[in-house]
This record gives sequence, C-alpha cells and structure tokens, in this order.
Amino acid sequence: MVNELFGIQYNIRKANVTDRKVQNRVLYLNVDALTAIYSKMKSGKADGINKVTKEDYGMDMKENLENPVERMRNGSY
Repeated sequence: MVNELFGIQYNIRKANVTDRKVQNRVLYLNVDALTAIYSKMKSGKADGINKVTKEDYGMDMKENLENPVERMRNGSY
C-alpha cells in the first residue's frame, strides 16, 4: 500500500514542479492501489452507509474496484 501511495504522491509532486497543474487526481488511482489500501483496512468495523461490510465488499473485489475506478476516470461517478 505504501508504495502505491508514494507513487501517487510522486506523480502529483512531479506535475506541480513541471507545470504546477494537477488536472485530475483520479487518473492516479488504480485497482492495485485501492486493493492494497483495502487489505490494510481493519475488519469488524461498522457497516458503511450502504450496509455493506468490508468482508462483503471483498467477495467480489475486482469488480467492486474496477467499476468505480473506470467511472471516476470517465467522469460518470
């Protein structure tokens, strides 16, 4: 997880140095980074607003992450 987040931070810093613009931070998100973050989250916490637990969300992890990442990138999220 840390490496993925450092990669995102590096790309944002690089954009700030070159042209001082970060057009869309969503472009730096990807399924691998979100999967790593998910794996570090604690289990057994309260359900989300949609009543889905971490464990339920993880049952179909690939689709659960690919769909919102794609929707964020194309602006339909």
